[in-house]
Amino acid sequence: MASQSMEFTRRQVSRIKATAQAALATEGEYIALAILAPEMIAQCDAFTVADDAVLAAEEVAKREGVESAVALKALSSVYDQMREVTAGKLGISYEAASQFRTPDDLLNVAEDLENTLGRADPQWAAPVLASYSPVLEAAEKEYTESAGALKNLQDTVIKREQAEGQLRPVLVRFRRAVRATFGSRARQYREILDRRGRAGAPEDPADDGNAPSSGNSGPTP
Repeated sequence: MASQSMEFTRRQVSRIKATAQAALATEGEYIALAILAPEMIAQCDAFTVADDAVLAAEEVAKREGVESAVALKALSSVYDQMREVTAGKLGISYEAASQFRTPDDLLNVAEDLENTLGRADPQWAAPVLASYSPVLEAAEKEYTESAGALKNLQDTVIKREQAEGQLRPVLVRFRRAVRATFGSRARQYREILDRRGRAGAPEDPADDGNAPSSGNSGPTP
């Protein structure tokens, strides 16, 4: 499943779950599928929950990333103004914001500049800090939230991978039962093959393409 697109995997999981639910609704006509169906449905549901969590985390990470970029851009502008102040009033030079390779670099030096202003004569430094510090605090806040959102996204992706890994052996067992029930050419079986299986490399080694076909009878997803 790792070699196919996530969108294809979502459709595949939906079809597998529908086939399992249909088998349960036949009142014992397809006993092998009915026995395997509850676990198959549970694993499909677990994957869907994990996948939904990734999609939600992606939206949050995207939003937080935009907000962080806006705040850091605002900080860069104000920082470049303040570095001219420290150079002119204190003789202390700081690199331009464009020279920093990462947001962390910018934030670290911006904090140092704030500390420098904090030690200066408050008569002129106080109003400077009043306009500078809130911008720095906003940038730090948004950047921290963005980093947290990215970490959460990474965690949800790992959990989805784990759910997909747990789904895999159950899927293979159920798919083989579908093939044994309806045949390797049946729609019910072909619909739940992996993408690479569709491309001509059978997912199930036992499927040599010679199994009898039962057509399109049986549970319909």
